[in-house]
Amino acid sequence: MKRTNITTKTLLFLLLALAGTAKAQNTHLSVVKDSIEYNTLFVIQGYPIWYYTTQTLTMVGDTTLDGVSYKRLYEKFSSLFNLDYELIGYVREIPNKVYYRPIDQTDDYLLYDFDLGVGDSTFMYYGQYEWGGVYVRVDSIVSKFIGDTIRNCYYVSSRDEGYQNWAFLNTWIEGIGALQGFLNSCQSQQIGGYSWPQLLCYKDHGEILYINHKYYTCIIDSYDSVEENENPNLFFDNSRSMLRFTGHLDPCPSVSIFNLMGQRVFFNGNLCNDHLDLNDLKQGLYIAVLQSEKSVSCLKFIKN
Repeated sequence: MKRTNITTKTLLFLLLALAGTAKAQNTHLSVVKDSIEYNTLFVIQGYPIWYYTTQTLTMVGDTTLDGVSYKRLYEKFSSLFNLDYELIGYVREIPNKVYYRPIDQTDDYLLYDFDLGVGDSTFMYYGQYEWGGVYVRVDSIVSKFIGDTIRNCYYVSSRDEGYQNWAFLNTWIEGIGALQGFLNSCQSQQIGGYSWPQLLCYKDHGEILYINHKYYTCIIDSYDSVEENENPNLFFDNSRSMLRFTGHLDPCPSVSIFNLMGQRVFFNGNLCNDHLDLNDLKQGLYIAVLQSEKSVSCLKFIKN
């Protein structure tokens, strides 16, 4: 009988844990706040070449419209378009929901609903686009290390009003937003002319908390080959367990090291040497991110 009780309690614990994963938590990390920055890659189809540009969004300052408080949302592009920040709209957050109000409109539009649980869906009407609204469904919720914080990742799919099939997969990260860019929380079959955007970096007060491991950089554009030559180079000296830097190095950059789970295992915010001793780091595969005011360099390395 005693053994049966232990088994029952264990099963009950697992069921409660699964229920907690299936439904969103009551309190989430804030998405809307000052001094955060999103770098999102857009690939635009042109003839005879495709154009690459990086959209940078940042939230700075408060404003009140119609008695409602918002953060100001600014935008600039790395090339082809505006090179300086310009105000494009306003964002606000109530518990677990984020809304966007374009600068030329008077309505709010739902960007994120972190109250949704697995299998739940909602309708998101985007008045600033001609294609209108999209249904969004949460397919699964998984907790992962993003930077050095455990965050819920919502794997979502979407469909237009006139379609029955769910498609256009995306990922919402608690406290950050979508992996296709902050303003791209859902996609429509009506959109064409470029491939799906991809979030390259998310920064909080200048510190990188998320970086796209497919690209290992925060800015990509059609002139990227010119910019790459200006960034410092990294290499790992396995014999001495030492990370070294060569080339142009801004004074005292920051260095973060992530494991493959996305957990930050090392951080130095004021590195003034051309090397870093990693003897205390366990064996394994890591990603080093060297960040200065003007550049970001990344290196995947194995410590034996």
